[in-house]
Amino acid sequence: MTKQDRCYLLEIQHLAVSFENENGRFRVVDDIDLSLESGKILGLVGESGSGKSVTALAIMRLLPKPWARIDTGAIRFDGEDIVQLPVDAVRRLRGDRIAMIFQEPMTALNPVHRVGRQIAEVFVLHGIESDPERIRQRSRQMLSRVGIADPEQCLMSYPHQISGGMRQRVMIAMALCGNPELLIADEPTTALDVTVQAQLLELIRELQQEIGMSVMWITHDLGLVARLCDEVAVMYAGKIVEQAKVQMMFSNPLHPYTQGLLRSVPRLEGEPKSRMYSIEGTVPSFQAIPSGCRFHDRCPKAMPVCSSISPGQTSMEERKVWCHLYG
Repeated sequence: MTKQDRCYLLEIQHLAVSFENENGRFRVVDDIDLSLESGKILGLVGESGSGKSVTALAIMRLLPKPWARIDTGAIRFDGEDIVQLPVDAVRRLRGDRIAMIFQEPMTALNPVHRVGRQIAEVFVLHGIESDPERIRQRSRQMLSRVGIADPEQCLMSYPHQISGGMRQRVMIAMALCGNPELLIADEPTTALDVTVQAQLLELIRELQQEIGMSVMWITHDLGLVARLCDEVAVMYAGKIVEQAKVQMMFSNPLHPYTQGLLRSVPRLEGEPKSRMYSIEGTVPSFQAIPSGCRFHDRCPKAMPVCSSISPGQTSMEERKVWCHLYG
């Protein structure tokens, strides 16, 4: 399938985001291109501090002001550039057509309001439902839909009175109230145990297939990406370095950073008590980004050109890679 044949719900082109502090203004996302097909799940992976969450906040137009801003680029959702939309239009878009699940539900939910009131606000604010009894009924239905056994009790509870897994299910229910076309999930299973994590992954996959929504799943867990996603984009120090179908990426990673990430995953067949592989060095600070390829000082395959010229995009075999090895 060629790019022209695909139906992209989300296309990010040349997006650059900067933050300002007492030392000046620094680019934390720099000239990235990213695309997500309708009805598919895209995994956005990379080490902590690579710019994944900032990219998600830029899509939602929720960057903290006045310190952060979108410098350049376009974020096209269903053909419409979110960057150019007025504030009121963006507010209508959020929750209706685009929804987001945040990493820590305890900070995303209001601790002084019951769960039922917070779900009801979603129905009212987005004009989905206004009748109190209908809202109560639909709230119970949404909680049942995400696997909560006693929805009535959950509606009466405060966030601190339910478990972390249930709080995350409440967040998913709130995000799905408007049947969004795009769901952005920012590491929503990081703080959960593996059993609850597996249940939520299965839930997201079932709901995604049921209502046909697209999902951007932000994570640093490559095992999770292999189980859940259709496509994966790898991010490093504010740049996308590779994007491909999951099977293609895992069977034949092209970028040295992607290769290093996959080698770092623990394997049962490894030699007992042997030292685990790790990528040498650390992710550079955004206040001290190296010239050229941002990975060159950690890359085992670096060439002289890598330290001076930033690599452009190379498209090959239904994938994109930003590396001088393939330019």
